[in-house]
Amino acid sequence: DCGRGTYIRAIARDLGKTLGVGGYLTQLRRTRIGAFSIDEAVSIDQLSPEKLISNLHAV
Repeated sequence: DCGRGTYIRAIARDLGKTLGVGGYLTQLRRTRIGAFSIDEAVSIDQLSPEKLISNLHAV
């Protein structure tokens, strides 16, 4: 888990700098934010107007 303010790209950069080899990310994937998880995501093909409306969350 990463908390607010965790900068994964900066960690990779700093680790590479410490090791003297340089470092960067080639890919970063957010799998969860707040109540939303990639495990519960649906593709556009699975989404109907009814499902969209029934799953709206107030902000």
